[in-house]
Amino acid sequence: MPEFIMSNSEPESVIFTVRLDYRAVVVSRIEYAAPAWSGMCSAADRTRLDSLLRRSKRLGYCRIDQLEVADMFSAADDNFFSRIKSNSDHVLQPYLPDNNYIPPIPAARTIPYLGSN
Repeated sequence: MPEFIMSNSEPESVIFTVRLDYRAVVVSRIEYAAPAWSGMCSAADRTRLDSLLRRSKRLGYCRIDQLEVADMFSAADDNFFSRIKSNSDHVLQPYLPDNNYIPPIPAARTIPYLGSN
């Protein structure tokens, strides 16, 4: 850690600064355009990214509750598609399937009559 940070700051603020910088640099680089490139990310690539995040948690560079890479990709995809669905002028809107899904109505169950013989 640079000495000028340590000499001019309290230890708690240094930890906050490192975590803020980590989030601003490392996590933002992973999340950048994740909906576009996460599909081309191999299992080995995801394992390496998860390893980076685990190591950063262990060293105190990021928060303990930082999401795993697969969860970050899923959240980015969900956010991306919710923005497309909510914006009727979005260029990808025509490519989404119609939302004409009608859930099936369960059939009435018939109970056979067991009369006395």
